[in-house]
Amino acid sequence: MAQQLTGFAAYPSNIIEVTQTMSQLKGKLLDRNFPVSVNLWETNDIVGYCLVDPIKEEISESDFIIADITRLNFNVLYEIGYALGKRKRILLVKNKAIRKNVDLERELGLFDTIGYKDYQNASDLAGFVGNISNVRPFTIPDKKKNDAVPFYIVWPNERTEAEVRLSSRVKKQLRASFRQFDPTESPRLSLSEAVNSVSNANGVILPLISSNRRDAEVHNLRCAFIAGLADGMDKETLILQSGGEPVPLDYRDAVAFYGRLEDIDDHLANFAPRVWERSLRVAQAEFPELKSPIQKLNLGHSAAENEHDQLSNYYIETEQFDSVIRGEVQVVTGRKGSGKTALFYQGRIQTVSEYLEEEPVRLGGCMV
Repeated sequence: MAQQLTGFAAYPSNIIEVTQTMSQLKGKLLDRNFPVSVNLWETNDIVGYCLVDPIKEEISESDFIIADITRLNFNVLYEIGYALGKRKRILLVKNKAIRKNVDLERELGLFDTIGYKDYQNASDLAGFVGNISNVRPFTIPDKKKNDAVPFYIVWPNERTEAEVRLSSRVKKQLRASFRQFDPTESPRLSLSEAVNSVSNANGVILPLISSNRRDAEVHNLRCAFIAGLADGMDKETLILQSGGEPVPLDYRDAVAFYGRLEDIDDHLANFAPRVWERSLRVAQAEFPELKSPIQKLNLGHSAAENEHDQLSNYYIETEQFDSVIRGEVQVVTGRKGSGKTALFYQGRIQTVSEYLEEEPVRLGGCMV
C-alpha cells in the first residue's frame, strides 16, 4: 500500500469557483481511495491564536502544499514562500475557467519558469493531486560565505520620501553591506535569485507601498512572497507599512507601521540588533570548510552596487581604468553590465587609498 501523504491547500477566498473546488477536493480524494489527504486553511482552529500561526504549523507538518495561483493573492504568495523556505514540495495549479491577469504574472516573475497544472473542477484536480508520489522539494542552495551579507532589501519602482528615508538610514544607521532588488535595474525577480538572496542574508527589509502607487500590486505581492520565504528560512524580517492601508488582517502583527518618516528610524533601531545577534550566532556555528581552489573562486555579482566593499578582491585594472585614474578620461559610456559602476567604485577606492598613503590623486572629474 502506498504511503499516505498529507498536503495543505492555499488559495484565494474571493474567487467562488476556486473555493467551491477546494471545499470538495478532500471528499473527492477520499471517495477515490487516493493515498493523499489535503487540509484547507479554512478548517484551522484559529480561536485564541494569531491568525497565521495555525497555517504555518499546517504547512510545516505537511508533505506538500497545493497552491492556487489563478489570481495572485497576498496570503497565498506568503504561504508559497513559507513552504519553499520550509523545503516543501509546491504544486502550483490554475483554474481554467477563470480569466487570468497575464501582465501581472509576467511583471512579478517568480513563477513564470515554474511548472503548473490547469484544472477544471474538483474531480479533475483530485486526479492530479491523488497521483502525486514525489514530494522532493525545490532545491535551496547552502549559504555561501563569500556571498553573504547582513541585509536584503526589496525596493519598489520609484522611491518616494519613505524609501529615500529608509535607504538613507540603512546606509548611515546600520553601516553595513546589503544586497537589494531594484526593479529599475532588473525588472524581473526570478525564483532562484529570490531564494539565493534571502538564503545569504540574515535580515530582510520589505517596505510595502500604498495602492496609490502605480506598481503597488506587483511590489506588495513580491514582498509577500519574500516575507514568507524569509520566515520559512527563519530569517529576521522587517515589513514596513505606512499607517493608511493595512496588509491583510492575518499578517498585521508581523508588520511595523509608521505614521511619520522618523518612525522608520526607530523600527530600524529595534530591528538591527536582532540581525547582528543572529549573524553572530551563525558565525559561531559555522566551521571552516575544506574546498579546492576552483570551489573558492568568486567571479563577483552581476551588479557592482551589491558588493562594492568586496570589489577590490577581484577587480582587474585595465588600460581604460588607468586612463580614468590618470585623469585622461572625463566621460565613461557603455552598455548595461559593461562595468561602468565597477570602474567608478574601484576608482574611488584606489583614489581614497592613495590619498591616505601619500597625497591627493583626483579622478579628473570622471562621470559614469
